[in-house]
Amino acid sequence: WGVQDKESKEGDTAPQSGKISGDQSSVLKTTISSTNRVRVTFWWKVSSEANWDKLTFAVDGVAKASISGLDGDWTEVSKVLPAGTHVLTWTYAKDGTGDRGDDCGWIDRLTIEELSPLPPVEAIHVAVTGSDATGDGTLANPYRTIQHGVDVAEKDMSVFVHAGQYDENV
Repeated sequence: WGVQDKESKEGDTAPQSGKISGDQSSVLKTTISSTNRVRVTFWWKVSSEANWDKLTFAVDGVAKASISGLDGDWTEVSKVLPAGTHVLTWTYAKDGTGDRGDDCGWIDRLTIEELSPLPPVEAIHVAVTGSDATGDGTLANPYRTIQHGVDVAEKDMSVFVHAGQYDENV
């Protein structure tokens, strides 16, 4: 990965994945630590062979999101992580079959926001009207997806799923 000045969401520069060949990957990794929950937010974009060459974001070795394809616009990603030490990884990986577009990925506007501790509740609330990006898991401000509620729940916490239709694999 390196800094370049041809693509950015905001400002003059943004990190870009390194130049790689088929069946290789380019990895950007950082470790964060916090005594409270944190919200990791960034924007990303990719120009690649659709469905084969991908930019993936992982937390502690577990993939949380990936993008692939040509002519996409910048997309925001926001994840709330529990207190502790976490390894954040962005990996641009190619298969061995071909090249498309610029054959790379970019990230920009990375922010790590420390959140206040969860209120003393025994449950994380999830509702179809909630938001994973701005929710805090309380009854008044629930998360949107069950998976996000499970991801941020601390040991011995319950995830309370309010009535509604959820289309996700947990």
